Amino acid sequence: MERFEGLGALMLDGSIENILELQQSIKNVKLNKPDVVYFDTGDPIKGPSALVTDMDTKFQLSLDTMEFKLPDLHKSWPLPRIMSPWYEDVSSASADWVDSFSLFSPSHTKKFRQINVGLLASLTSPHHTKELFRAACDFTNILFAVDEITDVLGPEEVRGIAEIALDALRNPHKPRPEGEHCIGELHREFWCKTLSASSDTAARRLIKSYEEYMMGVIVEAEDRNHTTIRKNIDDYLSVRRLAGGIKPAYDMILLPLEIPDEILLDRRIVDLEFMSIDMVAVANDVLSFNVEQARGEIHNAIIVVQNQYKCSVQEAMDYINEWYQKRANDFLNAMTDLPECHDIKVRDQLKQYVFGLGNWVTGSYEWSFSSMRYFDADGDKAKQTGTVSLLPPRK
Repeated sequence: MERFEGLGALMLDGSIENILELQQSIKNVKLNKPDVVYFDTGDPIKGPSALVTDMDTKFQLSLDTMEFKLPDLHKSWPLPRIMSPWYEDVSSASADWVDSFSLFSPSHTKKFRQINVGLLASLTSPHHTKELFRAACDFTNILFAVDEITDVLGPEEVRGIAEIALDALRNPHKPRPEGEHCIGELHREFWCKTLSASSDTAARRLIKSYEEYMMGVIVEAEDRNHTTIRKNIDDYLSVRRLAGGIKPAYDMILLPLEIPDEILLDRRIVDLEFMSIDMVAVANDVLSFNVEQARGEIHNAIIVVQNQYKCSVQEAMDYINEWYQKRANDFLNAMTDLPECHDIKVRDQLKQYVFGLGNWVTGSYEWSFSSMRYFDADGDKAKQTGTVSLLPPRK
């Protein structure tokens, strides 16, 4: 077994099994029929509601305080913030490329650019060449654009977007139909450009990862449509791990790497991916909670914990902090136990990938304070003091 010195042993809880079961159940989902989803059994099941477990269907968020303290999730996190040297050169060009598709109104486009997606790509792909960084930047922009578009759509409309996007990725050299939503050409153009520079490893994995991402987005839309809140954090993460788009984003780490499937599918690497995804997703939930609760959104770990335990915002924050610290410790310990690689090049690339997973945890967390998405211009203050004034519900 490959080991890094100075780190302890791997500890895992059983929650990872949830995502394995969910991914197994949807691996053969067909998205070409808008009203029926087919699972491995071959039985038609109406919509993604078959994936929804028992949960509370009505929830009134308890706004029992005018402010709360953010937990310092990364107080002991050792991986440093690293920036791509290509950030200034590439990020604006990538944003201009997305703008050229006229996905949003002029006012929405301005707000979308303030998210500063290029900064997130820079922090999560800091070692890529200029060409590969542009690909990672474009793809990160795509993920955020899909999120913006689907957040206001119902399940069937989201399914239509998913079908278009996936068909474009599967057929990057086929012209898109006239009159189709421009999300199709956005995906096609990206993948057509990126394929020539991508490793076979990344190319193999991306479409499967994206299929799972789209299924998660459909399930999330179903939950939103019925105002359903997941019953506990494990149940919530079974969807969040997919709907967050983090797994396909990890395929961008692999753009320059060639790692055999038997290595990447080793349980130890899969566990590391799940733990990293969990940390990225839950940290994002903590930092985005204020704006999301003001919008009346329900897909957030803080809201799930509040609903489960009927507790205050601060109590939910503290609960999630304790959960997060254990997850972070599990991840750091798991980095010590990698599959054995006899090929030195593969071994070195595997270590690059694993550190890339950890770097995504750092980069996403740091970006959340620097972007205008969650704190407007107060990100530095929120990071330094941890004190956040609760936003009133938006009408």
